[in-house]
Amino acid sequence: MTSEKFRFGDVAKAIGTSPKSLRNWLQRGQVQLSSPEPQGSNWRDFSSDDIAQLAIVRRLVDFGIEVRVADQLSVGILAGMELVRQDQQGDFRVTDYQVAVHPVRGDEGWQVIPICHPSEIQAAVGHSTETLLLSVGRIVAAALSSVINKPMIKGEMVSS
Repeated sequence: MTSEKFRFGDVAKAIGTSPKSLRNWLQRGQVQLSSPEPQGSNWRDFSSDDIAQLAIVRRLVDFGIEVRVADQLSVGILAGMELVRQDQQGDFRVTDYQVAVHPVRGDEGWQVIPICHPSEIQAAVGHSTETLLLSVGRIVAAALSSVINKPMIKGEMVSS
């Protein structure tokens, strides 16, 4: 996690949703972020980890997954990963990795499968047309890039 904080409207724009939709997600408890709730002023600042989570949620919602379920999946996708880090110069670095999000038979939910090599996709999910392949780092880097107005370079986003 990085120490830099980002404003509400900028985050909504960066993840490709309206401030109203993002506010609804938060007020309805559909998304649970790691940063503390606002106190007093009702202004919420977001961390880079929050942006990562929200960017993944947004992508999953676009795929047709309910917001609450997308939030749970995003937490699982990002668990244990130091996806976003800030170096000593204050530059953001985003590590890219891929996961496949695949529906489980019946009504059992979704399975998240880390992908190290493209050949693993077919082995894991067969020929399903319902599988979503996420390039997690690129999704997050695009959102962060939008918030801080810096381009993504060589699979890493650099800001200064």
